Amino acid sequence: HLKEALPVFTRNLGSKHLDIAATRVAMGDARSLKGDANGALDEQLRALELREECLGEDHILVAESHILVAKAQCGQGEYQKGMDECRTALAIQESILGENSIETTRSYSTMGESFDLQGEHDRAMECYNEVLLIQEEVYGKKKHREIADTLTEIANLKLKENKYDEAETS
Repeated sequence: HLKEALPVFTRNLGSKHLDIAATRVAMGDARSLKGDANGALDEQLRALELREECLGEDHILVAESHILVAKAQCGQGEYQKGMDECRTALAIQESILGENSIETTRSYSTMGESFDLQGEHDRAMECYNEVLLIQEEVYGKKKHREIADTLTEIANLKLKENKYDEAETS
């Protein structure tokens, strides 16, 4: 359906429209889910380029695209390129929303995932702890769904390090 939607959007909206970028993002997600890492990266790069053309480089949707490109690059084992994309996204997010916005947690989480995939659990832990600090600042100490997700990521890292008691209690 996405391949059918793309030419319709292009015909009706022109080749430079945010709906086309959104379709490219969805196509990238679909390709990633079916294991087509190259296709996923290609679609996410096209979406990023289009969002930059439509919105400029300093926009939250552009930051989101940098994160999606980072995930696709990490999926190909291109961790350094992925980290560079995360840092770009983080800089955009912080410039628009400030250092401790919930949006920045997406960049930190993606960095944490990348470090985890590389077996750098200490660096991943630093990222997830930063996510947790921001979430607790924004949501308070109450147990919000996103905080629970982050606590689970931290526990999973502890399990990988054979720190079973810490995973259960911290």
